[in-house]
Amino acid sequence: MLKCQRFFWGLIKMQKSDFDDFNGLLTDCLAMWGVAPNAKQSAMWFACLSAYGIDDVRAALIAHMRDPAGGKFEPKPAHIIEQLERMAKSDGRPGVEEAWAISIAAKNESDTVIWTRECLQAWAIAKPILDCRDEVGARMAFKEAYARLVSEARKRREPVAWEASIGFDKDKRREAVNTAVEAGRIPPGMRIEYKPADMLMLERSTAMPDYVREKLKELRNNFSAPKVKVSNDALEKTKALKQAQAERVKNYQAERKHGGDL
Repeated sequence: MLKCQRFFWGLIKMQKSDFDDFNGLLTDCLAMWGVAPNAKQSAMWFACLSAYGIDDVRAALIAHMRDPAGGKFEPKPAHIIEQLERMAKSDGRPGVEEAWAISIAAKNESDTVIWTRECLQAWAIAKPILDCRDEVGARMAFKEAYARLVSEARKRREPVAWEASIGFDKDKRREAVNTAVEAGRIPPGMRIEYKPADMLMLERSTAMPDYVREKLKELRNNFSAPKVKVSNDALEKTKALKQAQAERVKNYQAERKHGGDL
C-alpha cells in the first residue's frame, strides 16, 4: 500500500534528556533580545513546550525570529506554540475543497485516486449519499467529516499518509501517479500496490473513529429495506384465514361437481 509520510511533525515529544539542548536553544534565541533566562524560567519554558519534539521546537524558534512582525518582539511560549500549530497546518494534507476534488474521482471506477487517509474516511461517509444522486449533500457531508478528521489527526500529531485506490484504466492510472509525483505527494519510483476504493474503506473501517462508524451504520440503515417483525398471533391468524379460504374453495368445487353429476 502506498504510504508517503513527508512530514513528521511532533512524532517524538521532548524528554528530560533534551533539557540541556533545549536550554541552549532558548538561551541563544532570547539573547537576540538581550535576555538571559534563569534556571526556573528555562524549566517553565520546557514544561510549556515538552509536548513537542526538540527539532520541532528548534524550527519554531527560528520561525519566530524570522517572522517579520512577531520577530521584532521577545517571544513567549504561546508565540512558539502558535508557530508549531502553524507548522502542523502545513503538514501536506490538502484543504477541504482540494480534498473533495481529489476524492470525487473515486465515483468513476476507471479512475485511479491517490488520496490521504482522511479523504478515504470522509469518502466512506459521503459515498452512500452520492449513490442516491445527491451530490450537494454528499459534498457537505464529506467536507464536514474531512475537516473533523484532519483536526483530530493533527491533535494526535499524525503525519500525512497517501494511499492509492486502483482504477480500471491503465492510462489514467499512470496519469494519476505522475500528477501525485509532480505535486510532491509521493516520491518517484515508489512501488504502489493498488486496491479498489471499496476495499480500502473496508480495511480502514476498524481504524475509523467511533462517530464515523456510527454515521456509516446510520446511513446503511436509512437506505436499507425496513424489516417487519410479525407476531406469533398474526402468523396463526393468517394461517387460519388461509385454511378457511382453502376450505371454501374445496366446498365450492365439490358443489360444482355435484351439480354437474345431476
